[in-house]
Amino acid sequence: MVVLSVLCMLALPIINAGFNGYLVQKSLREANWQGRLALERITREIASLPSSESITLATTSALSFTDNTNTSVRYELVGTRLERNHLSLAEGVQSVHFFYGDSNGEATTVIQNIRYVSILFTVIENNMSFTFDRVVALRNKGS
Repeated sequence: MVVLSVLCMLALPIINAGFNGYLVQKSLREANWQGRLALERITREIASLPSSESITLATTSALSFTDNTNTSVRYELVGTRLERNHLSLAEGVQSVHFFYGDSNGEATTVIQNIRYVSILFTVIENNMSFTFDRVVALRNKGS
């Protein structure tokens, strides 16, 4: 009985470390997956915009537009959540930045001249950061 107790005392820290490692990896994997899904969703919607005239707000911290089904869509950071129309796409987001480019790839603040949208956001989980970025060309360049 004493031998079994000693073996359990020796094995417990090893089992505990393994379990904690599993939990950390699981949360990191979920943070990475949330970021990837959010980026895919944003990319798909921007790429399918009928024209730059569909964009109603283009700032470095938020993007609003009317999609091809005439639905208003807004992406923004609220606290640590990246949201689409007040619904969370990703948790633990530290920052979100949108940049806009014209047909020459130069930065623009004129909505009608937007041909490219660059998305950049960072998700932090367990002191690890994941940065997601993509440049999206509007499918239909519009007028």
